[in-house]
Amino acid sequence: MPIRPITPSIRRGTLAVSAVLSLLSVTGCAGTAESLTVVRSSGAREHSIERSLATCMEQNGFRYVPDDGSPWQRVDPELNNDRLGRGDYAAMRSYRAKYGYGAFAIYVFPQKFGNPRVKPEHVPISPNGAIRAALSPTQRRAYQEAYDRCYGPAVKQATGKDVASEWDHHRQISALVDRLVAAEIDADLRLVRLAENMADCLRAKGYAVESTLPSALAGRGFARFNAEITEIGRTDDISDEPLKSFGTDEDGNHRVYQPNLTPLQAGPYLTREIGDALDDLECGREFYPVYKTRYTDIQRRAHEEFGLAE
Repeated sequence: MPIRPITPSIRRGTLAVSAVLSLLSVTGCAGTAESLTVVRSSGAREHSIERSLATCMEQNGFRYVPDDGSPWQRVDPELNNDRLGRGDYAAMRSYRAKYGYGAFAIYVFPQKFGNPRVKPEHVPISPNGAIRAALSPTQRRAYQEAYDRCYGPAVKQATGKDVASEWDHHRQISALVDRLVAAEIDADLRLVRLAENMADCLRAKGYAVESTLPSALAGRGFARFNAEITEIGRTDDISDEPLKSFGTDEDGNHRVYQPNLTPLQAGPYLTREIGDALDDLECGREFYPVYKTRYTDIQRRAHEEFGLAE
C-alpha cells in the first residue's frame, strides 16, 4: 500500500474532533509520524487562498483570520525537522527510542502529538479556532457550512484545482503523493535493492515482511501498530455508527473512531512499538537516508501543487 502521512495537514481547525480522530486512523495506514517533515512555508498561492476565505466568510457574516504564518503555528522541532526528513540515523534513533513509529505516542504524549482531545502543548489555539469556540452550536454549524461553501472556490481561484472541501483538498494531496511514490520511489531500482536488504534483515530478526516495495517497507512498522489501534477502536464501547456515512476505506472496511486510551493504558503498547522501531531502524540504516530524502521532496512538491506550501 502506498505510504501516506499519518495525518493530513489540518491547519485551520475546521474539522470536528471526532472526525479528526477518525481521519487519523483512516489516513495513517502506511506512513509514520516521521513522515511529517514537510517544511510549512506560506507562499503566494496559499496567501491567496487565505485572503479569499476571509473575504468570503465576511460576506457570509463571519470573521476569518487569514493564516499568515503567525507564531501560533510553531512546529515542534523534535517531531518535525530536516534531519528526520533526510533519514539521519541519529535523529531517527532519538525519535524512535522515545516515540516508536509515532502510532501509540499520540496517547502517551497527547499534547505533543496533537491529540485533539487535549489542549496543545506548544501552540495556543489558532485565532479561527478561538472564533469558532466562542460561537453557539447553531452558529458553529452555520460557520462550518459557510466555510465549506467558501473553501472550494478559494482553492480554485489560487491553484486551478477543483476540490470539494478542505477534507477533499488534503485527500487529493495524499493521492498525488501516492502516485509520485509509486512512480519515483517504488520503481527505483536502487531503492528496491536497499529495501530487499532491509527486509532480509528484518526477517532474520523474526519480523513478518509482507512486501519489499520501498513504500510498503517504510510503512510496515507504523501500519502494524496503527492496525492495533484500529482494532482497539473497533471493539471498544465508543459507537462507530456515525462514521458509516463516510463509506468504507479502500479495503472495504468502515471507519472507526480511535480509542480514548490514557497514557497509562497506552504505555505498554508504546514500549513494544519502540522495540520494533529500533530494530527496523538498524535494518534500514542504508535504506532510510535515500528513501526519506526522496519522500520528503515528494511531499513538498505535492503540497506546492495544491497551493499549501511554496
